[in-house]
Amino acid sequence: MRQNLKNSRLRLGAVAVEMAVCAPFLFLMVVGLLELSRMTQVQQILTNAAREGARLAAQGLIINSTGSSTQIFVNSGTPSVQSMVKDTIARAGLTNTNVIVNFQTLTGTPVTEPYLATKGQQFLITVTIPYADVNTINFNLFSPSSLTSKATMVSLVDDPFTINTSLPTN
Repeated sequence: MRQNLKNSRLRLGAVAVEMAVCAPFLFLMVVGLLELSRMTQVQQILTNAAREGARLAAQGLIINSTGSSTQIFVNSGTPSVQSMVKDTIARAGLTNTNVIVNFQTLTGTPVTEPYLATKGQQFLITVTIPYADVNTINFNLFSPSSLTSKATMVSLVDDPFTINTSLPTN
């Protein structure tokens, strides 16, 4: 009986030593998994936001219910590509973030605003966010400095046309 008690105490000591050796690695694994999960979540949110911004930019010009048109700009106006991206990110639960939105044409004559694009012209929307604004664990050993997502779209701006006023109306 005395021998079994002595062996169980030695085993408890061995378990304590093994736990002390393994605990830091387990902690790093858990933190790493949490960071990776958060990065994946934020990357998906950015991808959706870039896609929504590109969808709006592809329209170039929208017509409201009264029949008047609104030109789509990157950083100004309502709606704008930047406001669409920021709203999409905010609806996903990421607030107080410094979002950078860039618009770049890939084909045709370079333009600076979506409404200036021609029909069929490809463009790229790039959305970047500092990861420090959205991380849940302030453990920057494995974290990137920023996350970026891109969406490529084709301009759907209508071709310009003229109306022949000499045609009969009835």
